[in-house]
Amino acid sequence: SPLSRARPSSRGSRSSGSARRARCHGSAPEAPGTSSPDLPPWASPGYKGATVSALREAEQQEVLKKIAGGLAGATLLSASVVAPALRGALPEGVWAFSRATWPLIGVTYVAAGYAHFALEKGFLDMYPHQGAWGVWRLPGTPRFHVAWTGVAEVAGG
Repeated sequence: SPLSRARPSSRGSRSSGSARRARCHGSAPEAPGTSSPDLPPWASPGYKGATVSALREAEQQEVLKKIAGGLAGATLLSASVVAPALRGALPEGVWAFSRATWPLIGVTYVAAGYAHFALEKGFLDMYPHQGAWGVWRLPGTPRFHVAWTGVAEVAGG
């Protein structure tokens, strides 16, 4: 499987990922098991043990399609089978309580959106490198995308 090919062998060789990082950043490859403190966690493919982004682009796309398909299937099953069964089996008070928590969810989104600005470095560190998962190719800077998603979360909350 694509995921098993991405794992380092028992001999601990990660030279291909280190070499790829060196090509992306113009630096010498890192020794296996080490990382540069000045690079954010997702600065380059396979950085800090990121399994999927260390794969070839076509394999990354395959993994992403499988994850998206699994999530879509689980959502459909949950919405069409599980939720109706639970609604019929549980007392009505459970659903009233659930609805009463919706404002709390809104506050959580507002807080998360605010955090994009208050804790910007953490969000910038999470921003994926160009080409991640075989599809991530957005124009604009990471700072721009961290900012607009923060605004969207505040507005959505």
